[in-house]
Amino acid sequence: MSEKLKKCIICGGRVFKDYSEKVVRCEGCSLVVAKEIPTLKEIDDIYQKEYFFGKEYINYKADRFALEWNFKGRIKSLGHMIKPGDKIIEIGCAYGYFLNLVKDKVASHTGFDVTKDGVEHAKKQFGLNATTEDFIKYDIKDNSVDNVFMWDVIEHLVHPDEYIEKIARVLKTGGRLALTTGDVDALLSRIQKGKWRMIHPPTHIYYFNPKTIRLLLQKYGLAIETTKYHSVNRNVDSIFNMMIGNKKARKENTKFYDFCYSLAKKMKLDKMNVPINTFDIMQVVARKI
Repeated sequence: MSEKLKKCIICGGRVFKDYSEKVVRCEGCSLVVAKEIPTLKEIDDIYQKEYFFGKEYINYKADRFALEWNFKGRIKSLGHMIKPGDKIIEIGCAYGYFLNLVKDKVASHTGFDVTKDGVEHAKKQFGLNATTEDFIKYDIKDNSVDNVFMWDVIEHLVHPDEYIEKIARVLKTGGRLALTTGDVDALLSRIQKGKWRMIHPPTHIYYFNPKTIRLLLQKYGLAIETTKYHSVNRNVDSIFNMMIGNKKARKENTKFYDFCYSLAKKMKLDKMNVPINTFDIMQVVARKI
């Protein structure tokens, strides 16, 4: 059973104001969070094979090209975080596409994810060091990791504060964390508010803005170096699936999107990968001080 939100993970506040039907905003620091927090068991059940093949994505493996295109762009911009001799961790490695691109550029890597199918694919297909073990409980020596990556993951976590606390502990001084997540106070987010595509508990639980992500990282000794908004390549098929799925979740009419999706299929555009920048996805890099 999901648990009622009790207090803010950043400021400890207990006063929340409705932001939309299913999420609230902390009156103390402005963090936006789901009214009900799923249990770890519910999270484990959500992110299995069906999530990647039918629920959130049509076919995650078919999206590989678009996903790798995004990762290559991030690798190019974060070359200082991927060097020979580095020990790196990716939290939320899914099917291993990012780690596969960097595994030969670093000394060692470890990927964590709850999806059993994804981790097996990462290990068998790419020979990656990936595991479904809990990152929080996993034995990692303090001050031993050079860099940690979390791509579109922090919003899914039941206890993101515990993850950041441990990341800060295992990073070497000067080591970095790179993450991406939605910006709930971006222009598009503020216009759409409760209809913003990123708001869909229980899969997305926490919704940050530049201030709240800074406060969370700062709380555990991580200082933000850069915050950027890059284009993201998406498969047309996945774009329509996400939009239609979000509409259905809110019990809204999907006829217009169904028609456009059908038209895209007829014109054989559904397998195209297109770059999109709605300036509401933050790429944040923070350094352990």
